[in-house]
Order: sequence, then structure tokens, then C-alpha cells
Amino acid sequence: MAVVPQEAHLAFDYTVLEVALMGRYPHLGAFAIEGPVDVSVAREALAATGAAELESRPFSTLSGGEKQRVIIAAALTQISAGATGAAGSILLLDEPTAALDVGRQQLVLELVDELRRERGLTVVSAMHDLTLAGQFAHRLLLVDGGHVASVASAVGYESEAAFSRAFKKLVGQAPATWRRGAGIPERGAPFTAA
Repeated sequence: MAVVPQEAHLAFDYTVLEVALMGRYPHLGAFAIEGPVDVSVAREALAATGAAELESRPFSTLSGGEKQRVIIAAALTQISAGATGAAGSILLLDEPTAALDVGRQQLVLELVDELRRERGLTVVSAMHDLTLAGQFAHRLLLVDGGHVASVASAVGYESEAAFSRAFKKLVGQAPATWRRGAGIPERGAPFTAA
């Protein structure tokens, strides 16, 4: 399991490769340093997230979208048993699109969805944007005050209606994109949003 935090605050100005290598720490013994296999796994994860060309840049010089791709690469590096990754691993995302512009939000979630399909990952994500969640989620969980308010499939009218009713009860109106039978945007991928 690996976690992608909402924001990454680093104590020092590490390079992108060094940040990706931080994901290998759980695989190292006491007082061990990263070896060639670890560097290879980190580089493969950077390539998978489209951040390979950033390898030698200081993390602090990256844009928000670039930083998010590097943090996702570090998470992939952590759950990778080797260059192909570990099928069945869990990737936890805490607001993965926070502080990103609309275009970058879509790109980051498309990247996560692609990695999920290719590597057999289970993705659990906390999100506030229900439109984005509906595009990528297989199941949606609406939480209110720390309690589950509704659970629904992201595909299908019956669950959409139940989810929409729960949302309306909490917020006072139905989600705009789901009004008048517009439906939740379909993708059907097993990507969970909470």
C-alpha cells in the first residue's frame, strides 16, 4: 500500500529522482542505501507518470501538476516489487487534484486510471469534486460528519438516484451534472472515490 498526500512538503531540496527513491525505503534494510534495482524501479515509475525528463530537477522548481506526478511515481516505487509493479496493491489518494487547474486535474486522474488498469491496482481516493469522481470511480461513497451517507455505483440510474437524493439532503440541491437525467459520466473503471 502507498499513499499520495494532498501536498508534499520536503525538508530539503531533493531532486525528482531522490523523491521517487523515497518510495523504496520500506524495501531497504537497516542502514541500507538504494542500489541499482531501486534506481531502476524509481526511473520506471517516473517514466510511467511522464516525469522521467524531470529526474535531475530540484522538486521545488516543479509546477503543481509535475509535483503530483512525481509523488504518484514515489507511491508506485513503494508498491513495486520490481519494474512491473505489484498487482493487487492499494493506492490511497488524498485529494489528488487539489490546487491543480482543470486540465491538470483531468490528466492526473487519467494517469491514475491508466496505472490502475495496467498494474491491477486498487485505488481509493478522497475527493470533493463529484463530477471528477463520477468520471473515474466505479463506486462512490458520500461521507457526512464522518459517517457514510450513501454508497452508490458510478454507473446506472438506480444508484445515481439514491446517491443524488443523499447529496441533495446534505447540500440542498442535486449535483448539477446529474440533473434532468444527465447521468453520471461513464467510465466504468474500478476506481473508488470517497
